[in-house]
Amino acid sequence: MRVIFILIICLFTTYCMAQTVEPSASVESETLQIELESQYSIEKDAGQKITSWSLPSALIRYGVLNKAEFQFSIPVTRQQVFNGDKLVETYHEIGDMQVGMAIDLWKQHKLIPEASLMARAIVPVAQNDVSAGVGKILSLNLMNQLTERLSFNYNVGFLQDIDLSSSGFYIINFTYELNQKFHFFVEQFGDFTMDDFLSHSFNIGFGSNLVDNLSVDFSFANGLDYKMNYVGVILTWVTHT
Repeated sequence: MRVIFILIICLFTTYCMAQTVEPSASVESETLQIELESQYSIEKDAGQKITSWSLPSALIRYGVLNKAEFQFSIPVTRQQVFNGDKLVETYHEIGDMQVGMAIDLWKQHKLIPEASLMARAIVPVAQNDVSAGVGKILSLNLMNQLTERLSFNYNVGFLQDIDLSSSGFYIINFTYELNQKFHFFVEQFGDFTMDDFLSHSFNIGFGSNLVDNLSVDFSFANGLDYKMNYVGVILTWVTHT
């Protein structure tokens, strides 16, 4: 089974920034961060074309301690299935709910990267999916600050879906901050099992901090070994409670 999912983050320092790699540090204590993502994707397989549009999905992060955050996410999507150029099916669905936490492990020291550990439960919400279990995501999130403006961010993790299928994944990301208002990034995502690599995709993007607590990011991705492309936009808002 091909497992493709987009991990949305916003790393809060003195200003707000949103990207697609999971952060190596949690949001500050008593900080509420809401990320709204709308994504449009096209996948082609065996003469069929599947288009998906998220409407938009929300990810909520809240700093509960100085080094930990609570996370909650539930996606909403609209999908259309084409056979050639003929539309054969359209449906809306609420995705599986994700609830979890991220905990900071340590700060960067010379070549040792900054690190955090993220754990989420995947809870099925479809009423007719009585056979589904509870899935899980575990991710070790790392970052090396290479220069004042260039950072190397990377995740390695494990996913067990609600059907109990499992795979590993990695995300490699380079981010360059042109200034405190604009940033750019390039990224590669892949997932794999013990026997095979399932998929790879390459992603580029840029973003702007509109004001101190509001940012917008745009991304463009292409499947390297499967026929799928997507564009996405993320609006991120941060406030102290």
